[in-house]
Amino acid sequence: MTITASSPSFKGIVPRLVADEASGLNVVDWSKQYNDQSLVGNQDRAPFWIKATYAVGVDGGAIGVHYLKADGNDIVIPKGFIVLRGMIEALELCDSAADGSSINIKVESADDVLATTAEASVAGLVDIVPVGTAATSFKLTADRRIAVEVEAEALTAGVFTLYLEGVVGTPA
Repeated sequence: MTITASSPSFKGIVPRLVADEASGLNVVDWSKQYNDQSLVGNQDRAPFWIKATYAVGVDGGAIGVHYLKADGNDIVIPKGFIVLRGMIEALELCDSAADGSSINIKVESADDVLATTAEASVAGLVDIVPVGTAATSFKLTADRRIAVEVEAEALTAGVFTLYLEGVVGTPA
């Protein structure tokens, strides 16, 4: 399947696969609209990566749900996308006033990317729930956004990048 500007699951926005020099990965650039399908390539050939960064100073650290964005626009992952695996790279430690905060990350359902985790545990490279097996991977049943939920106490600091690898499957 080739994703084009008319693909209904992207609602007119075609992401572009770009090389991320820092990580060496091919990631999806959700920040602009591309109407040239040659920029996307044939998605049947290989999985691709979604890269999304959460920064307390930009996205807020209040208790509640924060949706990840790229250049001010929501990152919307299309229906049928299958999340295979990934990781979190903590760039700045998460912190709160009394060190009592925790976070979880979801795309399809609660805790499907990162189960509720104490702020101090989001350090270095962090494993996420999907590890490339059928038992841990999941398929989106609708277009979804990446949600970071802050629980118990507001965060005052923290920056991390979420990397998700997946393929565009057949929409359910």
